[in-house]
Amino acid sequence: DYDLNGNVIGVTKYATDITAERAVKMQSADIAASTAAAVEEMNASINEISRSLQVSQSNSLALKKSANSTTKVIGDLVASSETMEKTVEFVYTIADQINLLALNAAVEAARAGEAGKGFAVVAGEVKNLANSATTFTQAIAKEIETIKVINQKITQNMDGIIGSVASLNNDTETIASAVTQQAAVSNDIAHRMAQLANMVAMND
Repeated sequence: DYDLNGNVIGVTKYATDITAERAVKMQSADIAASTAAAVEEMNASINEISRSLQVSQSNSLALKKSANSTTKVIGDLVASSETMEKTVEFVYTIADQINLLALNAAVEAARAGEAGKGFAVVAGEVKNLANSATTFTQAIAKEIETIKVINQKITQNMDGIIGSVASLNNDTETIASAVTQQAAVSNDIAHRMAQLANMVAMND
C-alpha cells in the first residue's frame, strides 16, 4: 500500500509495530527482572528475620530452662525449711519437758531441805539451759518463717517469668511460622518472575 506521496504504508506500519512490540517486551523483561531482584532482596531480609527468630527461640528456651531449674532449687529450699521447722518443734517439746523436769526437781529439792540444796542448784542450771534452748529455737523459727515468706515471693516471681517466657516463645513460634510461609510465597514469586523474564528474552 502507498500513501498520496507514494510512500509505502504497510512496511512502515509493520516496522513501527515491531519496534513498539520489542519495546514492550524489553520493558516487560526489565520489570520482571527488577521484580525478581526485589523479591530476592526481600527473601534475604526474611531469612535474616528467620535466623533472628531462631536465636530468640533458643534464648527463650534457655531462659525457661533456667527459670525451671531455679524454681526447683526454691522448692528444695522450701522443703528444707519445712524440715527445719519440724526440728524446731521437736526442740521446743524437749525444752518444755526439761523445764517441767527442772521444776519438779526444784520442788523435790525444796522438800529435802538442806540436803537438797546442791540438787536445787543443778535443777536451776538445767532450767536455764532449757530456757536458752527455747529462746534460741524461737529465733530460728522466726528466721525460718522469714525464709518461707521470701521463698513464696520468689516462687511467685519465677512463675510470672516462666509464664512470660512461655508466652514469648509461643509468639515467636507464630511469627516464625508466618515468616516461613511468607518466604515460601516470595520464593515462588521470584521463581515465576524469573521464568517470565526468560520467556520474554527467548521470544525477543
